[in-house]
Amino acid sequence: MRPRMALVLAVLGLSSSAVPAAPPEKEGSSQVETHVTMGAGMGVSYLNPVDIVDLVNASSISGQRQPEFKAAVEFFGAVHVPLSADWAIKLDYGYLLGSYTIDGFFGASEYNFSAHMPTVVLQYSLALEPLYSVFGGIGAGYHFGRLKTSVQPFENTFTGAGPGIVGDLEANTAFGDGLFGYLGLEARWEFIGALTDSDGRSPGPGEITLNHFGLGIRFGLSYYL
Repeated sequence: MRPRMALVLAVLGLSSSAVPAAPPEKEGSSQVETHVTMGAGMGVSYLNPVDIVDLVNASSISGQRQPEFKAAVEFFGAVHVPLSADWAIKLDYGYLLGSYTIDGFFGASEYNFSAHMPTVVLQYSLALEPLYSVFGGIGAGYHFGRLKTSVQPFENTFTGAGPGIVGDLEANTAFGDGLFGYLGLEARWEFIGALTDSDGRSPGPGEITLNHFGLGIRFGLSYYL
């Protein structure tokens, strides 16, 4: 071999060895596309509105006391907006409804409570696949509560407001093209303050709030836009 050609081949071999080989592409490594998602449904919350329970028990003549925790229904709607592959913001609205009926001094007495709970939730993606997704998050909002009493022969409505905090876990599983089933779990801490009527009066002898802690489960549908 001629000296000049041997030198060229040596230089080419050295250059090729200095460039690292591209790593083989991982199977299934393509990133799953994120979507703006809308969802709605209903659920059940198990909560302890302590002040309202005490008010109801103080009005009962049967001697039967209401338990500390109460099941209530919740209707919800939500919009999930991705910020990145891992993070998202969820704009959530929940409407909570619960009631008590007891024997009072002048017949049946009813206590119906409700709460409007708009909440902003920061979510983290725990799993994101074409056929399912799982998110965990924590959020807060300013919430509005109402207590309607019907203690014969009187009826009155009391309202209050305050902050609320929620931690949630949600899963979506595919039903069809863009349509998913929604399952959610949540823990709530509500600090809805003193309930008063239009004249500033409390429903009880002292301050009555809609403060409570609750655990809930949600069922519904979500649609990927």
